[in-house]
Amino acid sequence: MRVFRDLVQQNKPMVGGVAAAAVTIGNFDGLHRGHKALIEQTLALAKAQELVSTLISFEPLPRQFFDPSSLSFRLQSTTGKLRQLREWGLQQVGLLRFNQALASLSAEDFIQQILIRQLNTRQLIVGEDFRFGKDRRGDIDMLASASKTHGFETHFIPAVCLHGERISSTRLRNALSSGEMKLAAELLGRSYSLGGRVVKGQQLGRKLGYPTANIPMQHRPCPVAGVFAVEVVLPGNNKVLPGVASIGKRPTVGGKQLLLEVHLFDFNADLYGQRIKVKLIEHLRAEAHFSSLDELTEKMQQDEQLARAVLTRRMEH
Repeated sequence: MRVFRDLVQQNKPMVGGVAAAAVTIGNFDGLHRGHKALIEQTLALAKAQELVSTLISFEPLPRQFFDPSSLSFRLQSTTGKLRQLREWGLQQVGLLRFNQALASLSAEDFIQQILIRQLNTRQLIVGEDFRFGKDRRGDIDMLASASKTHGFETHFIPAVCLHGERISSTRLRNALSSGEMKLAAELLGRSYSLGGRVVKGQQLGRKLGYPTANIPMQHRPCPVAGVFAVEVVLPGNNKVLPGVASIGKRPTVGGKQLLLEVHLFDFNADLYGQRIKVKLIEHLRAEAHFSSLDELTEKMQQDEQLARAVLTRRMEH
């Protein structure tokens, strides 16, 4: 999968070129089932018409550009998003730099410069509420008109609903922040996961009888917090192991850095330096401050027992 940040380099088309493209555009934060409907249609049209399957998103996301202080947490890291898109089979992904120049681009110029000139769009797949261009002036009526003028087809995909309500990044964010992991999994079509490279910590968990794989999360806020029953995908063989994880700042030991700590059941191999994927299955409790390490250890034992029970029931079903 090809990834690019800019559409023009040295005044020459960087993507598309002679090859025509099937293009979908959006923020794609979280890559939930609504996003997947757009991507599946893009892949199908690209395959049927021998086009380059292309997804266009933005980095930073527009809402972050217009309001840098926003506490609306990203649902997925850029690395995680790209890994998921590669798994789904897209041929190229553009993470366009959302800056003042792009924010000021009129809807008409967006169509002419990006869709036509740079991407050579033949099939455009967007949601029925898609808006674009300066002040979000561009809408589906403008795209329908431009399709006739410029010779590309536009497909407006209706919202995907769950339990009678539209699936959206906002709904997913709300489910995660309230610990509703089952609902989050339904919205995503898969368990919500976090990942990263394991680093050496203070070895406190090992001293307490609960060695952990530690993943620092200092580069981005996290939409979830607390203690979870988890399934961990190991690198290389994709083996899945059960465990319990904590996401927080470890107030009992004076921690200040947001950290994902994972204790794998009945596992003692070295994971330092390896990248793991942690699927959050069920929220067990909120992060808490304990008066002593003995009290913390006792609670960790209870967390383990509860997580084992949750994951056993999951396997049985």
